Amino acid sequence: ALECALLLLFGMQPLDAVMHTFSTVAIGGFSPRNESIGSYNSGWIDLVVTVFMLAAGVNFSLYFRLSRGELRSLVTNIELRVYMAIAATAALVVTLSLYGPVYNTIAESLRYGAFQAVSILTTTGYTTTDYNRWPTLAQAVLIALMFVGACAGSTGGGIKVVRIIALFKQAANELRYLINPRGVFPTRIALRPLKKDILYPIASFFYLYVALLIVTMLVVASAGTDLLSAFSTALATVGNIGPGFG
Repeated sequence: ALECALLLLFGMQPLDAVMHTFSTVAIGGFSPRNESIGSYNSGWIDLVVTVFMLAAGVNFSLYFRLSRGELRSLVTNIELRVYMAIAATAALVVTLSLYGPVYNTIAESLRYGAFQAVSILTTTGYTTTDYNRWPTLAQAVLIALMFVGACAGSTGGGIKVVRIIALFKQAANELRYLINPRGVFPTRIALRPLKKDILYPIASFFYLYVALLIVTMLVVASAGTDLLSAFSTALATVGNIGPGFG
């Protein structure tokens, strides 16, 4: 309701506002306009959609805790902190890479860079510009974000932030075991140790995700497409993102 009201306030037609609101909160990414959000050419609309895409990618159980007055859970939740850090870092890097080569002002670079970074990270799939013409660094960041996805407990696709955290921590522990084979290094998230029956399914999910990605890429490549198109199509399909490259 809040997003719909803000979109109406900044000039979007009622039907479009309702459709974009549902598409944003559900991280669907569909738009009644062929040029997606970019067809409105409004910085304010871009800002509203960016904020609500980011909010839709948060674990919905945190909103339940917030409604019960548990404000501390927003601060202590490691997945939320990492999710926000990834979004902020990606938006910053893309913005800096766009400033100069593509856009003349830092505000314009931030407007388009942050929107596209959040759209890809949350697997919403909205677009405001043709990012195929962006510098290589900006495109590389977007491709990296395609692997991540939103938080667990959200409607986003991708691997999910909490799984990436768990895999990273487990990989760090394996390195510690190589240095000190007799050491005891439990994998912890939010000070809670993760048991093997949790880590093994996460590792299996990651393996199957990558395997499906490779198979999909080979199938698309067999149609004669270039490597970037085949790879990004596979990423966009398996991660349920939508737009790709090429």
